[in-house]
Amino acid sequence: MWRSHFYYKTARYVIDKLKKENKEQALKYITRSLGHNGIEKYGQCFQIPLFNYFYKQR
Repeated sequence: MWRSHFYYKTARYVIDKLKKENKEQALKYITRSLGHNGIEKYGQCFQIPLFNYFYKQR
């Protein structure tokens, strides 16, 4: 469930604001770097800081 929320919020808050040609590459980069380095490493403890960051960027 957490991964699907991460993907949705990433796409909604970050990727939707990019040009079409940059969206797929940006989504892969963000998913790989934040997913592996954040979610895999810290689990649920990473959820609130990540959401707060994306919310401020929108």
